[in-house]
Amino acid sequence: MSFKAQKHAPYTHIQKALKKQGYLLSSPHAVGATSKVGLRKYKGIKTLLIEIKDYSALQEKYQKAIRTYDASSIVKIKTQLPHVLIDNYFKTYQKKASSEEEREQLDLIADKLHLHTPEGKNNDAQEEEIKVQEALAKEIPEETISPSVIPENASFDYYAQEASYHELESYLNDNKTKNSLTFNQYTQLTQRYTTLKDEKMLKDGSLEELISSYKTNKNPRYKKRILELMKEAQQ
Repeated sequence: MSFKAQKHAPYTHIQKALKKQGYLLSSPHAVGATSKVGLRKYKGIKTLLIEIKDYSALQEKYQKAIRTYDASSIVKIKTQLPHVLIDNYFKTYQKKASSEEEREQLDLIADKLHLHTPEGKNNDAQEEEIKVQEALAKEIPEETISPSVIPENASFDYYAQEASYHELESYLNDNKTKNSLTFNQYTQLTQRYTTLKDEKMLKDGSLEELISSYKTNKNPRYKKRILELMKEAQQ
């Protein structure tokens, strides 16, 4: 999906543009999810990487247990549900509890959810939501790139041996370049460009970009880098 927006368009402008196209904006918490945001570059474009953890199925199981005052259905569950996704729902039915048995069942559920733990120790989901809103509300900082100095009337040897990835990319994208080189020279430059592109991807590419590229090139260096990033993400 795409829509017209200025480079420094504020978050409120994006909100209005999405609403005009029929999208309903909602907090991840409203649909049983938590989120984490980070600044990333995708195919050379500055963007936001938002990671979503879907707890909706787990949330529904706990809601049913609370609603029916029956803790037996959640005894074997090991995954922890963030407080922010269940606390208000729990309190609603806690007020409605009319018998000692119902209150006992809710106490068991609360223990399972660690709701008796001070909120400050279990507010990761709330902090993640705040970070998302703060990141979306501000502009992505411009990347500072030191301008490279290309020698006047740079020769083929310069582009074949010294030019940076961006310099070589610009040179190859010039319509006049192919006509000014021999077939072998142009092939040599495109091969060097591919090598530089791989090096840049392995150094700066995101996990999503590497996986997408590996599906087509099957390069073992990409696979190694993918495994490294996946391991880092799990730590």
